[in-house]
Amino acid sequence: MIYRLRKALGGFTLIELIMTVVILGIIATVSIPKFIDLRSDATAKKEAYTVGSIKDGIYIEHTRRLILDMTPQYIENLDDQGYPSNASASTPLFDHVVTGITAEWEKTGEFVYKGPTGREYAYNPDDGTFGIGSGGNGGGATTTWSISGTTQTDVTSLVEASVVSLGRAISDVPVSLGVFNIGSDMFEGELPLGPGQSLSITHDKSSVGLESVFGGSGIDKAYSILETTDDGYYIVAGQTTSYGNGNEDYFLAKINSDGVLDPDDPNTWFKTYGGPSFDRCYSAKATSDGGFIMTGQTDAGITGGTDSFVIKTNADGEVQFSKTYGGNGYDESFDIIEVSDGYVFTGEAEIPSGDGNDVILTKISTTGENLWSNTYGISGNGLENGYSVKETSDGGFIVSGYSGTGWDSNSLFIIKTDDAGLVDAPGYTPNPACETFTKTYAAGAWNQANSIHEVSGGYVFGGLVNSEEPDWTSDIVLAKIDTTGQEVWSKQIGEASTDDDCSEIIVTDDSIMIAARTKSFGAEGYDIMVIKADMDGNIDWSKLYGGDDDDRPKAITATSDNGFLIAGDTKSFGADGSDVYTIKINSEGDFD
Repeated sequence: MIYRLRKALGGFTLIELIMTVVILGIIATVSIPKFIDLRSDATAKKEAYTVGSIKDGIYIEHTRRLILDMTPQYIENLDDQGYPSNASASTPLFDHVVTGITAEWEKTGEFVYKGPTGREYAYNPDDGTFGIGSGGNGGGATTTWSISGTTQTDVTSLVEASVVSLGRAISDVPVSLGVFNIGSDMFEGELPLGPGQSLSITHDKSSVGLESVFGGSGIDKAYSILETTDDGYYIVAGQTTSYGNGNEDYFLAKINSDGVLDPDDPNTWFKTYGGPSFDRCYSAKATSDGGFIMTGQTDAGITGGTDSFVIKTNADGEVQFSKTYGGNGYDESFDIIEVSDGYVFTGEAEIPSGDGNDVILTKISTTGENLWSNTYGISGNGLENGYSVKETSDGGFIVSGYSGTGWDSNSLFIIKTDDAGLVDAPGYTPNPACETFTKTYAAGAWNQANSIHEVSGGYVFGGLVNSEEPDWTSDIVLAKIDTTGQEVWSKQIGEASTDDDCSEIIVTDDSIMIAARTKSFGAEGYDIMVIKADMDGNIDWSKLYGGDDDDRPKAITATSDNGFLIAGDTKSFGADGSDVYTIKINSEGDFD
């Protein structure tokens, strides 16, 4: 077994210092993080909600109440049945996921948005379609409709497949309000709708809970979500191609308790950081001074290849320092934590020969100066990576990731170090007050431990284990090891021939919460699955969230009201590409 530990350089020669200053001057124009505030643009879009407009992706509110008021106009050029020539029977008006309106007279009707709107609403005057993006698996919604203010019926417990269809309505031709699917109960009805009368459909989702989506036309993903100390606000961090300085940039957003970037609320904001090349944020944490620390990867470093990229901001998202760390090859970091005298991050660093990469653990000061940096590897030319790091009760650090030689040969990799990042390896003497070890588990195909926490009697970690050819599918893995790295128990969650993996786990007083993506259950694409397990890994409950396309979680965090926040990305809702997706649930996984 081979261990490799790399120490940070202790100083520079005069020539090296001069060259470094020159290089820094050259790259300053491209690597200094930029940030923009999109609130002003969102305000303009908010004021432009008229027929034919599409909501700006960066200002999307949670759907609490949607009211569509429509006054039909008499249309000439009717067909032999008295209908507009391009109308069709039973055209969907409201669907829990997608809505379309194609009857000719509806083009001339007026759509009025009232109250908080949500998701994405788009009216296309060319073909008369009106799209509503919505989501969630919660019930408890209420739909009502009225003609000239008269309520006809109330429908409760609307499920995902709920549909209201508006038939070919003109003059006194009846309006078919289609079929409500309420579990096994069905309702069909017809209402007369003549010229000058208005049809109002209200879908009240106040009991369904909080989901929000924001993003633009590019690819936008959240990797972290945090509850702030000022009541009722959350911080979301990740990467965006829709906004910023080009290619991919870090973003940091402060949203309100409804998941909204509210242009009327000066406490909410959206900012990006990065140069014209790519900058990818993978982790963000709140800091003790009220600010935030982010880490990830950039190709704008001074040493070539890619580097780990750390940005520290104040409470308003303003940069306090931004620095890159790495060698001449491929370096990146996936997690960062605050410690008493600085910050510690983990990721991967390409070994000098260029034949592989090692797990890296780096400590920096409160101003970003490199204090020490160690690498850890088992195979001489293998692939090792660190995804999660936590400070332990003995003052050391625990890191989870993977170790192997390729796609078909990777193991779960756990590293326990002392307070200086040392393990018991030739030439190194770790602090005897800290237990240290490096161990692998579940050797086989591509297996990795994405998240780890200290618990009573050891550590629990979550990740994925893959089957081998020909399926190459994965299951969620949840395991506990003792303080010396010996396995206590392990569980696998998933079904055969499907893909499932754990993105992050957190530990509460009496349970383990898992945020995972799954294809074993739910729609055809990936769904977000949240699992609550006891401290022995036994599942208490599991619930799904998302739509018909791919929805993936990257982070979960506990909230002060005993609920949970989940953040990731979605292709089911929002604009093209992928958008930031945040979900707030209560302690039982339900929407408040």
